[in-house]
Amino acid sequence: MSEDVNMIFQVDETLIGERIKEKRKAKGMSQEKLYEKTGIQNTTISAFENGKRIPGLQALAAIAQALDTTIDELYFGPKDTAFIVNAPNRSVKIANCIRELVAERIIQFEVDYQKASENYGYLKIVDYQEQLARLIKNLDQLYQKKDTYSDPDGFSDQIVESVANEIEMVDKDRESERIMRDIGRK
Repeated sequence: MSEDVNMIFQVDETLIGERIKEKRKAKGMSQEKLYEKTGIQNTTISAFENGKRIPGLQALAAIAQALDTTIDELYFGPKDTAFIVNAPNRSVKIANCIRELVAERIIQFEVDYQKASENYGYLKIVDYQEQLARLIKNLDQLYQKKDTYSDPDGFSDQIVESVANEIEMVDKDRESERIMRDIGRK
């Protein structure tokens, strides 16, 4: 493996530090308490959290253990998004997103039979049409006027979170309906 790992995964020092800080705060732990658990000086922990230094493997292992997480999650981010976020370039990120949507049966390729060839077709949103349409519309509007928002990334996160909550509610409703059907069959 001759390629630099940072090149392959586009490691961002500030993100590693942000993840450490986020996990530490989620645990209600001060830098002093993290020092007590790891033996890593507060100034060094602060340098990690502020992206001024990247923790080495031993430091990262000690921090991960103290924060009850994994080295991978601190280094690369949550495993559910790391394959997208840490892709080596924009094209791979896009392809990974599409792969995930197809695997989850959210989108699919439909053949246009009037054109009499499989080369002609269209992308069809199979599930969560209403929610995804709203997400796309709202994000499109945001990105068209991005410079008019004081915190466009924060607003983008709010839009995504709102739609994610709606999708979760749809899934819960479907599960409830499935359970009721199963009960009705018995």
